[in-house]
Amino acid sequence: MMRKLYQGKIRDLLICLSLSNLTFLNVWNILVSAPYYEATKPPPPLRFMGFVLNVLFLGIIFWLGITLARRAGNPLWLKLAKCVSFAILVCRLTPCESILQVFHST
Repeated sequence: MMRKLYQGKIRDLLICLSLSNLTFLNVWNILVSAPYYEATKPPPPLRFMGFVLNVLFLGIIFWLGITLARRAGNPLWLKLAKCVSFAILVCRLTPCESILQVFHST
């Protein structure tokens, strides 16, 4: 029982980190594209570390939200949390079409 609960929390945390990483997809595009990698050197370490910390902090905020929704025990809160996470995903992945078009044209 306890192991299953622990695995569920880890799964939620990984999903929230993945969602937060997807929300920063346009920043990944800027960070990994020119002029950093045209000069064959990586992006500045402080900029990269700051970005990774932003992804982690947003992931923790998402995780706290879903954890509080689960603990409330109200099905309405869980439905609301699912709808909000889906809305975030749809709103953030819509600009990906333009990114994919750039990669497809090259």
